Amino acid sequence: MKHTPLFEIHKSLNAHIVGFAGWEMPLYYSGIVDEHLAVRKNAGVFDVSHMGEIIVSGKDALDVMQTIQTNDADMSVKRCKYTHILNAEGKIVDDMLFTKIDANRCFCVPNASMVDRIFDIFNKSASEKDVKIENKTDSYVCLAVQGPKSMEVLQNLTDYDLKNIKPFWADYVDFGKTCLVTGTGYTGERGCEIFTDNDFGKIIWKKILDAGVECGLKPCGLGCRDTLRLEKGYLLSGQDFHEDRTSLETNASWVVKYNHDFTGKNALLKQKEEKHDHFVGFILEKGIPRHGCKIMKNNETVGIVTSGTMSSSLRKGIGLGYVRPEYSNIGESLDIVIRDKNAKAKIMKLPFV
Repeated sequence: MKHTPLFEIHKSLNAHIVGFAGWEMPLYYSGIVDEHLAVRKNAGVFDVSHMGEIIVSGKDALDVMQTIQTNDADMSVKRCKYTHILNAEGKIVDDMLFTKIDANRCFCVPNASMVDRIFDIFNKSASEKDVKIENKTDSYVCLAVQGPKSMEVLQNLTDYDLKNIKPFWADYVDFGKTCLVTGTGYTGERGCEIFTDNDFGKIIWKKILDAGVECGLKPCGLGCRDTLRLEKGYLLSGQDFHEDRTSLETNASWVVKYNHDFTGKNALLKQKEEKHDHFVGFILEKGIPRHGCKIMKNNETVGIVTSGTMSSSLRKGIGLGYVRPEYSNIGESLDIVIRDKNAKAKIMKLPFV
């Protein structure tokens, strides 16, 4: 099992450690619900250094980025975007954030379990191109600082005006050492992600915790990261899709730009003209849905649950999953099969919170 550079620090804080995608990571410190509510109301800091970091640079960097992913990489410098990487059948291999650092360099963040696969795809696409592909995953600490008071906490650590770090924009910020900061996150709250070297990562973690005391900031684990993203209806790689769903099926057509050629484009163009499953969010009257539960309508299976939890904000069971298109409308009543019993559910407009 791999460890982030902050692993011993997490143990010293009595974090509950679990295995995740080949890494030993904190699941929680004070508790999943406690940390979840801290992020929604105040702020939290997450060690997400298990995520990948791949740098694509060189004269043909933009051409390579356009070839391998669905969104349009032709964008302003210091802009970030969310994108999908597909196979030839249009199925999602991984979802990823990428930042255009300068005219010929992009900083890409794939999911932890997919780093080697994505690195291989990049290299195959870069064949005979004037481009350099670097897997820098082991060289970076990434800290996600999230919540309505997150930027207030960080402003205490720098003279840089953090109002410039708007959602999906990036810049270099001096926190005692220059770090790449992106206006991104996986909680749906205001915040950012800080990328720095392994040694300074340990230093700035402590700085953030100390600066956040008065604002109620807490160290947070993967447990509440999952419940937070689920309340916002965000996809989880390997769970809501596993190279078995397309961008259209996941209701992420907005991330597909057809103004450039990319792997899987023809498959998506064909699927646009066909009926396909829809990704939906639903709330239960009672019970908690879990991955793999059947979705029923009139005693017929019409879909499958991919993610489910007890919402810490709503105190109701919520879930995500795929249903046939005729049963995907907001307000549709469905049954979720939990331990061989039907639980009443209703499709809701995402996000839940």
